[in-house]
Amino acid sequence: MRKQAAVEERQGRLFIQSWDETTGSYPLSIQGSWLESTDDSASDETVGEFVRSALSQSRNGIPVHEVESHVKESRKQLLKVAGARSESQYEKGMRHVEVTWDEAEANIVLTPYRNMGWREGITPMTDAVIEVEAHAEPSVLGRSVRRALELAVPGPQ
Repeated sequence: MRKQAAVEERQGRLFIQSWDETTGSYPLSIQGSWLESTDDSASDETVGEFVRSALSQSRNGIPVHEVESHVKESRKQLLKVAGARSESQYEKGMRHVEVTWDEAEANIVLTPYRNMGWREGITPMTDAVIEVEAHAEPSVLGRSVRRALELAVPGPQ
């Protein structure tokens, strides 16, 4: 079973979120309902523990007819925690890293993203992927997430 999470950095804070997957022949990845926020000076161990928690809260099988309300509530929660009035305000200067783990695989995959701004969105930097052993200590996972965030390209201010 595939588990997903995201780590975003903006204005000195980290936002760690679970991501879910819908049912159907062409499943969609959508923002999940688990969210934690911390100052970016939090220890690598804390960051790693939050990422593991987000992955453990990642769900599969969200019915397609629930996607709109599910995403709307999750985004509303994120914007509130971040103190942002809008998506465009939230995404200014944001760095994004996708975290995926297929439980049958040995490694967690961290994919940094290039933030092209609110109108153009974010795109994966597949040439900068980092892999971490799935059962690595939380501090190792946290350090790897920080490295992926350094590689990620922040959005325009």
